[in-house]
Amino acid sequence: MGQVKYISREFTSKFLLDTVLNDDSLIVENKAVDSSKWGTEHKLIFKHEDKFYLWYYETIPQDGIQIHDEVQECFEVVPTAKVITVYNRVPETIDTNLESEAQ
Repeated sequence: MGQVKYISREFTSKFLLDTVLNDDSLIVENKAVDSSKWGTEHKLIFKHEDKFYLWYYETIPQDGIQIHDEVQECFEVVPTAKVITVYNRVPETIDTNLESEAQ
């Protein structure tokens, strides 16, 4: 079986920092996904020209966003609805009829 190749696009670091991160209307999701004592990794999904892109970036407490290259690779993503199953605790039910009969 062949290797899967994903669609990506390169954006300048300047565009991502100055435009995307400063325009809430472009940001679909921006959340921390991992952290260590050195910094925090963020997952950013943004919209550009009617497409959605995924970009990971790192912040360091003293220095802010860390970008070392002029160009960043962002992967094209599509919104996908998912159904999830959650398990909730079952409450105890009290049969009020049994309590009335005991009296």
